[in-house]
Amino acid sequence: MARFIDRFKNAFSRGEKEEKKEGGLPIGEKEIKKAVATLESYKSGKAVLENRIVGNERWWKMRHGEMIKGVAPSVNRKELTASGWTFNSITQKHADAMDSYPTCNVLPREESDKATAELLSDVLPVIIDHTNFRKTYWDGWWSKLKNGTAVYKPYWDPDADGIGDIAIEYVDLLNLFWQPGIKDIQKSRNVFHVETWDDDALREVYDLPDDFSGEKTISVKQYIHDESEGADKGKSVVVDWWYKKRIDNRAVVHYCRFVGDRILYASENDPEYAGKGYYDHGKYPFVFDVLFPEVDMPTGFGYIDILKGIQSRIDVTADLFAQKAVLAAKPRFFLNKTSGINPADFEDGEKTVIEVEGSLSSIRDMVQELKVEDPPAILLNYLESLVNELKEVSGCRDINQGGTTSGVTAASAIAALQEAGSKTSRDATMMSYRAFEQICEFVIELIRQFYKTARSFRITKENKMAFEDISGDMLDEKKTSVTDGDLYTRRAVFDVSISAQKGSPFSRISQNELIKELYQLGVFRPDLADQALVMLDAMEFEGKDEMIEKIRQNAVLQKQVAALSELLQSTANALGGGGIEMPQQAAPPQTSGGGVETDTLGGAVMRGSAVVDRAREQAQNAASPAM
Repeated sequence: MARFIDRFKNAFSRGEKEEKKEGGLPIGEKEIKKAVATLESYKSGKAVLENRIVGNERWWKMRHGEMIKGVAPSVNRKELTASGWTFNSITQKHADAMDSYPTCNVLPREESDKATAELLSDVLPVIIDHTNFRKTYWDGWWSKLKNGTAVYKPYWDPDADGIGDIAIEYVDLLNLFWQPGIKDIQKSRNVFHVETWDDDALREVYDLPDDFSGEKTISVKQYIHDESEGADKGKSVVVDWWYKKRIDNRAVVHYCRFVGDRILYASENDPEYAGKGYYDHGKYPFVFDVLFPEVDMPTGFGYIDILKGIQSRIDVTADLFAQKAVLAAKPRFFLNKTSGINPADFEDGEKTVIEVEGSLSSIRDMVQELKVEDPPAILLNYLESLVNELKEVSGCRDINQGGTTSGVTAASAIAALQEAGSKTSRDATMMSYRAFEQICEFVIELIRQFYKTARSFRITKENKMAFEDISGDMLDEKKTSVTDGDLYTRRAVFDVSISAQKGSPFSRISQNELIKELYQLGVFRPDLADQALVMLDAMEFEGKDEMIEKIRQNAVLQKQVAALSELLQSTANALGGGGIEMPQQAAPPQTSGGGVETDTLGGAVMRGSAVVDRAREQAQNAASPAM
């Protein structure tokens, strides 16, 4: 504690020197101008990425006809009719991701932290759910698939619920700026998050003067909308400037919010945070989830960047095919100007009489139909090959959408092909799990820092409802240990394990089939527990640990029941009473082929085991008094 106070005093002494030297706080007008210059340089380095993101949004909305026309000058139409093959591929990938929405489990690193880890495992999903993270995750995946990167911001919102709470929001890449040439966002010297605020809201929140109106220190790249005129009126660009400093050989993170040259808040000017940074975890509150990575960049590229070339060829070829089909389907004629026929009368299909001048025989020679051949088959074959190429590159084949090819009709075969064809989706989802793990770690640190008083959460587990309390002290408790006679203190540290909250339909079907197969094999019979545990130990599937624990519990329970039965039986024999017949467990029906015997309706036929029947008969004869 004394060391912390000394560090706090040293930080303020440095701040006082700067005040005396420059006549202001550590963050003033000079620092803001320098930050704006840095932001402009970061923005210049990000210009190519911003143009690509804006263009990808046009492709996503299938408004890319003019863009294709620019790369295909042979097209003589103003705008091509766009097809939705890329759109369909992205929506399929997004559906796969949401089928595997993540949840978290917290693991302790030391035995003494086990109870706290179990509490966090119950509470953390509830806290994240309260932030409406499912919608945030939904938005992030659209950006990840379209542009190659989703950015999440887990932060402390002092206005939430009146007392402040944790929030997680999706961040648009157009509004975030970092140092060019770095791979890890945490290594950037500065990070700028830019947002547009209504001037009325700014005046209310920060008590600004009534004459305050739109200050736009920096321009932000905008998407192309159908109605964008006047959208920026009465608004100001607010900049959140995050930067790192070193205090006592430790990296701390500060942030300053400003609009124009006006400082709205600066943590380095706040005595509560000046010496320790705004967040105790010392990191920028941004998590990047990348689809296809790029060298020396924290961002990646997405499916639109990969598929736009194929999609362009599909649309150009389809447009040519459509034009050829229209020309072949619509009859057209050569009409000699001296034929004496009025072209308007000739084109009017409603007229029953057409007046002509001259003989009809000569007129027939002056009117010739223009014959246009049907679109060549090679053009259609080329179009189909392009569509198949796009499906292969995107990994969204027909089988992934429930279609069948090559005579595959069995449900299990279709499900197996779908699972095999979703490898790329699973790979992308695993990286999102890694990002979600980082988000959970941020949330744990925010609980540790800002939950000053205990907060209660409703936990629903195993169809039971309970209320759990958690506070930062539970996580920040100092623990004293002895190592070679020396005492040291530490904080509770946890690991986060991520899994799917609710697997895909195929995963659930395969899991159910596995459980039925294990039941038919007698794995759940308590008398076969030893063999079952050996088999399960060599298997890998979701929920294995819980199943092993239940089998062990059932085996112990059976032994207790058997011991109690023997005790009751011996007591009855000692008293000379009648034998006590205990219920016997029926063995699963077996056939010579090792399968389950069924009746005509498909139900399992339960037949007793001959060995068990003889043992039961002998036990009953020994326990019953002689007549």
